[in-house]
Amino acid sequence: MSKTTVALVGIVILSAGIQGLWSAPQPDSPAVLLRAAIEKEEVDGDLNAAIEQYKRVITVAGAERAVAAQALLRLGGCYEKRGPAEARQAYQQLIRDYAEQAKEVATARQRLAALQSRAAVPGRPEIMVRRVFAIEGGGLGVDAAIEPRATFFSFRDVETGDLAIMELPGGTKRRLTNKGASPDVTQVSVPSPDGRQVAFDWWVVERSQPSGSPEARLKLRPQLRVVALDGSAPRVIYESTDASPLYPYDWSPDGGRVLAVHVLRNERVNQIVLLSVADGSKRIVATVPGLIQRISRARFSPDGRYVAFDLLAEERGGLHDVFVVTSDGSRTTPLVQQTGDDLLLDWSPDGRYIVFSSDRTGTTDAWLLPVADGKPQGAPQLIKRDLGHILPMGVARNGSFYYNIGLGGWDVYVASLDPASGNVLVPPRLVPERFLGRNVSPQWSPDGRSLFWLSRRGPMGPARNIPRIRSMETGEEHDLATGLLFLNQVSWSPDGHSLLGKCVDRSERTGVCRIDVQTGQATMILQDTADVSRNKPVGLPDGKHMLSVVNTAEGRAGGYAVALVRNLETGEEREVARVSGGLAVSPDGRQLAFGAVDPAAKERVVKIASLAGGEPRELFRAKGTATPIQWTADGRHLVVGESDHDNAVLWLVPVDDGKPLQKFTLGNGVLDPSLHADGRQVAFCMRSEAGGELWVMENFLPPAKK
Repeated sequence: MSKTTVALVGIVILSAGIQGLWSAPQPDSPAVLLRAAIEKEEVDGDLNAAIEQYKRVITVAGAERAVAAQALLRLGGCYEKRGPAEARQAYQQLIRDYAEQAKEVATARQRLAALQSRAAVPGRPEIMVRRVFAIEGGGLGVDAAIEPRATFFSFRDVETGDLAIMELPGGTKRRLTNKGASPDVTQVSVPSPDGRQVAFDWWVVERSQPSGSPEARLKLRPQLRVVALDGSAPRVIYESTDASPLYPYDWSPDGGRVLAVHVLRNERVNQIVLLSVADGSKRIVATVPGLIQRISRARFSPDGRYVAFDLLAEERGGLHDVFVVTSDGSRTTPLVQQTGDDLLLDWSPDGRYIVFSSDRTGTTDAWLLPVADGKPQGAPQLIKRDLGHILPMGVARNGSFYYNIGLGGWDVYVASLDPASGNVLVPPRLVPERFLGRNVSPQWSPDGRSLFWLSRRGPMGPARNIPRIRSMETGEEHDLATGLLFLNQVSWSPDGHSLLGKCVDRSERTGVCRIDVQTGQATMILQDTADVSRNKPVGLPDGKHMLSVVNTAEGRAGGYAVALVRNLETGEEREVARVSGGLAVSPDGRQLAFGAVDPAAKERVVKIASLAGGEPRELFRAKGTATPIQWTADGRHLVVGESDHDNAVLWLVPVDDGKPLQKFTLGNGVLDPSLHADGRQVAFCMRSEAGGELWVMENFLPPAKK
């Protein structure tokens, strides 16, 4: 199903705002009580009395949710002065229960991140962890990198897709590329050892328009480029000929070569390579099998003799281990194995230690491993507890470790609607209790007793999309330990006992997997071939047939894909429709609703076809985009999402005559709505205010030898 942006939150924010604007505060109203509590805290300095007053405000606020959110935020601030535990609870409650109060929620997320960064390790000198500054807009992305002297860092400007640097300590941003309206984009960059150049990947995007289709086809040409710090003299030093990604992670200490990871998908390998800055010649340091990116980070030792890297360990359910290879590729040595998910952060400036993160204790902590001659020397040392979800930027020459924390992100919410009026009855409530800001693609189980979503806890591999289920009766949440390397496009089976999804298994086979929702066991039921790749799998009620979408050469030229029904027992397969967009199977398994294109009018339409065969009929036509989201439980109506440049709405459309029964015009910023079997509750994901923070950890390395 294609992601359809619809709007669900504006009504809630609007109604909450109006309620507080048009009436003056009454004596003992929540607003008056809040002001009194603030006075207790800031004027009288009576922390205990202020805490009790803030609690009272939260209790009596009722519909005045903005006031309650402010009280919770201030309550957390008071608790911080007494200890972190109660403060965390207050901030988590604010994030969970008051999602529509964007400003307060963003501040609560920042304070939670700061609390996580203060946990020290007993027995070691105080480690300094401090926030350098906040980053406005979309944050720094995944692959920002610190310059060795810590005078600036390079990153992808998420607002434009350009390569940029941010100067330290002031935080002045400057773009090194200016792509304008071009769809080209960068992802990964790294400054040179002398700080005069930046190496970066550059994805050249070439568009073509098939005749009669509104859909553009894209062709990608990954390149590795270098550019001077003033933005002058950009040049290509290497270009992939087969669209294979190429990610730069370091420079050789002499500045003559760029260390990169090359993911050769046609050959199903990952290579650690050295690319000459002078002539672009390529030398392979290490090769590991892998269809997906298995190496997430690689760094030169300060003397240039070794390269440390982390590697996705498929045999351990997709966790990472840390290795070191000689820079000539002659010897590879494991450094950290079999202890959890271990990820490389960097070398210490003197080359005596590897800095890595690990979740072996149940939280993501920072560790030091002594190394000599490319081999481990003793056991790792815990240096910092509970780093949280950080994005490493590297260790500077002064021994300071820089990292960034992404704020905001996507989360799953549930709201209740009145189908008769289109009004919101219960405002959006945050569902996940953990891994906030990284949750997408919610789907109700057929009986409505469970809610599924994907938890994105890492930039690659199994941590990218972890299936998670919450019982709406008990509130219990749990991951499904599938062991898959990748999972996406997930749907419930009609009986609610399993999930179907597009997957990559441990053997790096791609195809359709069935996942048992009780055990998490994943079974490949239909493997892709060189010619056929199936997407958007949906199980039919009889349990014997499956619907999927296949791209063909003819379809790509015409801007459509082919929907096929397959008998899972006999392998017989037949075409039922040519689709362009989302699709949904009726509850009785007899009809398919799907998005299509009218080539003459270049408009989006929703059609219905019988799965038994026959000509599809048009149900709904949109001025902008339109896609079927799902059928109501009784099969009498179809929920259709429509959007254009100005609007995003949901339509409730009767299947018999196609005349819209109800229109929900509901605000901005909602993705992937899923309607409960009761026809009232809607689950969706919504992006909170984006941004980020630059942090630095200091005084964590042992004294240098004299």
